[in-house]
Order: sequence, then structure tokens, then C-alpha cells
Amino acid sequence: MPLFNPKTIQAAFATDRPIATDGERAAAIRWAALARVDFHGQNESQIEPEFNAILMQAVLGYQPVSPDIPGTIKAKQPIGAGIVDLALGDFGPGRTAVCTG
Repeated sequence: MPLFNPKTIQAAFATDRPIATDGERAAAIRWAALARVDFHGQNESQIEPEFNAILMQAVLGYQPVSPDIPGTIKAKQPIGAGIVDLALGDFGPGRTAVCTG
């Protein structure tokens, strides 16, 4: 199973997006540094918070859900009969719209 839904990636590349900011570049460099040292031997569950904060939020710009503020990424979201680690979509008070590609 791919890390990202291919249709979601294709849709992202189809839009005009400015070149990465200095902050996005710095976060990508930080993630690459962790990858180079094999994430210090941590497993997927252990690096999940860093993956979310560094790669998904700081590099890619997804916004986490807050109590009264809508977001575009949500951890441990029920989908179908299971729960995904991170869901992309439109999340806010009283609404959940998951992007399924």
C-alpha cells in the first residue's frame, strides 16, 4: 500500500503552488536528517508524531484540528471499518469531510 494515495498526489501537483518557504525547506532538511540515521531505530508508531508535525504540517502545510478551529489533517480518524493514522480533509466542529482521492 502506498504511503500517499496516488490520486491525492496527482491533484496536488496539478495546482500552482509557490516554491517552498525557508521554513518548509528547514523542516524538510530536518526530516531528511532523521531519515539518514534511520529515525534512531524507532518504529512507525514511534515516529508518527514527528511525521505529522514535521513532514505533513511544517513541510506540506496541513493544519491540525483544534477545538474551535477547522483543520485539514486529523490523527486516528475512523474510516470505514478501521482507523487511519492520519486523514486529510476538512475537519471542524460538527463536520468531517475526509479526502479519499
